[in-house]
Amino acid sequence: CTGCSVPTLETAVQRAGEAGHLFIASAGNKKNDNDATPTIPCGFNLDNIICVAATDANDVLLSNSNYGATTVDLAAPGGSIYSTKPSNTYAYMSGTSMAVPMVAGAAALMLVARPLGVMSHVSMSC
Repeated sequence: CTGCSVPTLETAVQRAGEAGHLFIASAGNKKNDNDATPTIPCGFNLDNIICVAATDANDVLLSNSNYGATTVDLAAPGGSIYSTKPSNTYAYMSGTSMAVPMVAGAAALMLVARPLGVMSHVSMSC
């Protein structure tokens, strides 16, 4: 996304943040530097977005994971994750879409431990 101008989505994510909602987003799976070519919504300059890259079992960035020093907030396990598939099946899958649920789960645990102000604590720690 050049310039990452998607006003409707950006406004919706911003308003969700104003209402106290955290938005956890995939950095993408194209080996791109999101600082140079931001993905949507990671390229939005909003405090309520956590942009997630993916790592393997050795905590090394997956070869296809997007990255970025300023636009990607953290990386989480996303390699060879056993997950659900259509038609009641399961398979090992890899990518940032597998890493995002790990971060969402951690954020949910923080919410249980500290119900008030979780978004500010989570986003400040990134």
